[in-house]
Amino acid sequence: MTATDNAFLMRIKCENCAKDVEAQLITGNIAYPHRQDLYNLYFWRCPECSNFVGTHKNSNKHAPLGTIPSPQLKQARIKAHYYIDRLWKEKLYSRVEVYQMLSNYMGYRYHNATTRTVEECEKAIAYAKQLYEEVKNDSN
Repeated sequence: MTATDNAFLMRIKCENCAKDVEAQLITGNIAYPHRQDLYNLYFWRCPECSNFVGTHKNSNKHAPLGTIPSPQLKQARIKAHYYIDRLWKEKLYSRVEVYQMLSNYMGYRYHNATTRTVEECEKAIAYAKQLYEEVKNDSN
């Protein structure tokens, strides 16, 4: 099997290119050559802009976590993760509760890797900050 075989290609939306692309499966040593801890992970890379998205760790078909983000969207997703994750990591809510509340607020089943715009991330961040402040203020 070669890297050009269909087994290594998947049609995924690239937010940077604003279209579906035939993304190529790559390993972490290509995506993050400076991060040896990621070498054994898989990513889907856009053939046009070279941006990439990770895969679900327990997926034998390397299912993508979401769409391929632009650099700006990638940074917004990272920021959103910080504000969302602290809600459950600090045990203010369960992880399930956090994502259920976000889904209700956003109006769709929320998952960070499926956000398609920086504005969506900013909306989720604002709501996560609001939840955090409400709980922190209630505990004082």
